[in-house]
Amino acid sequence: MIETLIEQIRGTGAHLFSLSAIENGQAQTFTFHPANPCNDTYSVSKAYTMTAIGLCYDRGLVKPGDKIVDLFADALPSVLDPRWNDVTVDDVLRHRMGIEKGFLDIDVEDINDYPTHDFLSIIFNTKLTVAPGEKYCYSDAAYYLLSRVVTKVSGEALDDMLMRDIFLPTGCREAAWSKCPQGYAMGATGLYTRSIDIARLGQIYAHGGMYGDKRILSAEWVDLAMERGYSLTRRDNGAYTKGGMRGQMFYFNPITGRSVGWLAYEREKRGDLIVKLLIENNY
Repeated sequence: MIETLIEQIRGTGAHLFSLSAIENGQAQTFTFHPANPCNDTYSVSKAYTMTAIGLCYDRGLVKPGDKIVDLFADALPSVLDPRWNDVTVDDVLRHRMGIEKGFLDIDVEDINDYPTHDFLSIIFNTKLTVAPGEKYCYSDAAYYLLSRVVTKVSGEALDDMLMRDIFLPTGCREAAWSKCPQGYAMGATGLYTRSIDIARLGQIYAHGGMYGDKRILSAEWVDLAMERGYSLTRRDNGAYTKGGMRGQMFYFNPITGRSVGWLAYEREKRGDLIVKLLIENNY
């Protein structure tokens, strides 16, 4: 089926570098425009950060209902917006932590314009203008905060955990993260990897936390992430996606067991046409 879809995808005119698909345990990668093997996945990175939270959840280190202020009691400023007392890990995963404007987007902002290189301080000194959990506001600040949550509860860097527990067990050849000035993975963006590795992450979620015969995540976490939309959008055919700037995409379907990942440089959002094709063909 994928070969037929590839011809249709080429017909969209989308500026893809590569697309990888996994079906019935068989992986295929198709090149559209030659490019570096690893490219910035931009906000697809958030799916990996959400996964690291899942690894911590499975180990009993963190729960969605945990309060952020309890996790970072030793890092809070002397003057803190009282609404921070109500922010939970779940709120941050869902981009509902109480802000009305996104920030810490290093892809479009100049970090030299920030008041400090301590990004955690920037977050905690931000006034929350609405009640936590009340309003959706997409922000890279949320997933940078989750990167710090991973390190806080596990004592391990986000990228180190993912390399050992996600990338290496699934056969990833290389991956690297953009980091803040203090050396923490950005979490929200800046993961450089291959399209096949995005598809491999999709296999984990499409198969209830399994990768082949390896248990990577609990089925409980996979169900929770899909039910609550932790950095995932549910599609009409039962599939889930997470997109990134310039046309990157993460796609998996728990019904068919298939997954797709692609890397691109798009200006006209033709990647939406590819998702539409996958849905129409029930891939």
